[in-house]
Amino acid sequence: MPKFSIFVMSGALFLFACTRAPLTSEAIIPPSTPPVNATVAALSTDVARNSTMVAYLATVVWAQRAGTLTPVGFVPPPTPWWTPTPNPTALPSFSPIDFRRSGGIVGLNDQLTIDDKGRAKLTRRTGTFEFELTQDELARLRLGLRDANFAAIPGDSRRKPFLVPDEISYVIVYQSHTVATSDTAIPEQLQPVIQMLNGIVDARGK
Repeated sequence: MPKFSIFVMSGALFLFACTRAPLTSEAIIPPSTPPVNATVAALSTDVARNSTMVAYLATVVWAQRAGTLTPVGFVPPPTPWWTPTPNPTALPSFSPIDFRRSGGIVGLNDQLTIDDKGRAKLTRRTGTFEFELTQDELARLRLGLRDANFAAIPGDSRRKPFLVPDEISYVIVYQSHTVATSDTAIPEQLQPVIQMLNGIVDARGK
């Protein structure tokens, strides 16, 4: 090839290189990986934990089939990451309850009886209503009576010698113990139970 042609080609390559944008560190080094979103990271952790529990349950099944009691070669997570569902059998036994509500501006005269199976009968001025409590209602009522330590509540907490005009009086009979109270004198530990029973009467007595 003639020397002139080589010179021309070299010059053309030099000019082409000069017209290109200079190489920078950003062009050479790829950008770093963006940080992982916190929500995505949390979901990934949950997926990993669920996978761990599935693997553990699988080893339990195989261990039972093999006639052993404890899976070999697997250590379950130290603490559960879910909220355990309360065991219905752990709830306190429920005895029949009698609830009476009277007085007030409208002259209430309500009586609610609930048997140990959750079957209820409500008598009001407007009529008689029969229904069954849901399992959730029955469970919350059981726990409320237990937490209130109902048997230790004084039998009569109403203000003496007279009630406040137009206030509502309540009488609860449960496990051979009777508690009489009124709006302005309800013991603090009994308030959740009164609220639940009022809610049942108001919702089912229509």
